[in-house]
Amino acid sequence: MSSDTLLNILRETDARLLAAQDGAEVRKIGIDHVRALGVDFAATVYLQISSSPSLTPTQQSIFLMRAIGGLKAAIESSFVTQKVRDASLLADHLEAVEIGFFTQFDKLMTMAQMGGRA
Repeated sequence: MSSDTLLNILRETDARLLAAQDGAEVRKIGIDHVRALGVDFAATVYLQISSSPSLTPTQQSIFLMRAIGGLKAAIESSFVTQKVRDASLLADHLEAVEIGFFTQFDKLMTMAQMGGRA
């Protein structure tokens, strides 16, 4: 995760929140925010895996699952820290970060397998 990308995600989220009209819109913005974090994190994980050719497919899978698990744990922790007790909202955030992450990771892997550059 690059600091520039994170700042861009935060700026976009902040701008959208300032213009939000209701709770449903704020909820969608939060979900979009964590999806964007998942997409960005996928690139970091992809680079780590692709730069470690000695990892077996099993090791790659373990690394991948630990990485997304850590990101999801950080989101859960932020809910606890902020004293947000909405289980449905947390579930939506965890699903969004996972979808963003795996969609982007799959895209990067597909591009690499086709001989492209990620």
